[in-house]
Amino acid sequence: MNTKKILALAKEVGLEDVSVQETLSTSISVSLFERVLDSYEYNDVHTLLIKGVYNNRFGVVALNKFDEASVLEALKEAKLSASKIEREEEAIIFSGSPKYKRRNVFNKQLDETPLEAKINLIRQIEDKLSSDPRIESVNGVSYSEEKGGNSLFNSKGLNLKSQSNYFVIMGDVSARGGDGVLKTAYALEFGNDLNTFDIDVYVKKVIDEVVRKLDAKPIKTKKYPTILNPKVTATFLKVLTSWLSAEKVQKHSSLLEGKLGEMVISKKLTILEDPHANNIFFTSYDDEGVATKKKVLFDKGVLKTYLYNLETAKKDGVESTGNGFGSGKIGIGTRFLTIKPSRKSEEELISSIKDGVYITEVKGLHSGLDATSGDFSLESEGFLIKDGRLASPISSIALSGNVLELFRNVTAIANNLKLNLNATATPSIKVKAVQVSGE
Repeated sequence: MNTKKILALAKEVGLEDVSVQETLSTSISVSLFERVLDSYEYNDVHTLLIKGVYNNRFGVVALNKFDEASVLEALKEAKLSASKIEREEEAIIFSGSPKYKRRNVFNKQLDETPLEAKINLIRQIEDKLSSDPRIESVNGVSYSEEKGGNSLFNSKGLNLKSQSNYFVIMGDVSARGGDGVLKTAYALEFGNDLNTFDIDVYVKKVIDEVVRKLDAKPIKTKKYPTILNPKVTATFLKVLTSWLSAEKVQKHSSLLEGKLGEMVISKKLTILEDPHANNIFFTSYDDEGVATKKKVLFDKGVLKTYLYNLETAKKDGVESTGNGFGSGKIGIGTRFLTIKPSRKSEEELISSIKDGVYITEVKGLHSGLDATSGDFSLESEGFLIKDGRLASPISSIALSGNVLELFRNVTAIANNLKLNLNATATPSIKVKAVQVSGE
């Protein structure tokens, strides 16, 4: 059903305003085990999310039937739902930003590449992994792909559209060390251009991931100068930036409440949100139709801004920062985060430590990290640093502390910026001291 018809029906049922978000999402996932296609999943989702305004309150209805009768019934339900809302906050329908950044992040060639070619690619990966004598077993190789289309229009004249796609390849292997202990590891590769994927580089990455874990041992319990690799840095960064939510600030549940303009983390750190970066995470507008924009969140450790959607911005008398996130109840989220790298190499950071640790992985985030207080105690893996060099692998250790304190104690940043699947680009960072529990 076209836009004009839906808007006309909304007026017919007596809605004051209406906003409609149409989402088309297709996902494919295949995996191999011992050269046999182990699983195949295909999902195709097409939904309309209707937000109708009545008595200055929102009523929200989702539907997956698009004939006139179904849409009309949904609009009536939205009106009824809105009439029963008792929340004090008024409904806000956004008429649009003056300007939107445009970029094509949909790769037509990826979309048109036959599935058989993609399956053949992961067969080649499995063959190459299996042929390495150090690999005891290939636990699986998978290929997944997401294609999404989104349109957002409303009765105030907003009419926005976006489309994107990307793939994720994952290989999982096991190897056994001289101590007889079996170790497993995996590596991810993602993007939206298979022409840039180098199969030999990727296979080496997977094998290196597991081989370097072999014969790992715990170390003595104490505080160590610590380097977090890009992936681990990204994990903690998402927690830190969650406290920038104006909703959390207004509800007094953010550790950064009342800290605008203050140095709250290390002066070595400049952290930005850049939804317009040239990668698969590019976003032109948020889920309320507000234009996204690049902004500095922390400038040399100083907190520069909170993140707003339309509702929280109205409460504080400011403009939305383009961080509305969600479908029915709009929350606040980040689009693409990055830490400004330095000119120092990761090797230079390592060489500055006589006795420390290099952390490559943390586990147990759901149970071992309190997102409200920032306290954490996480099972970890990595390497001992001895006399400025990576030494033996370490495991069966726990990294503990507080996320805010961790970022306050950053003493150096590396230049090895890495794009991560959690919509971040991060380098390795050096932390003055972190508590490690081992032997």
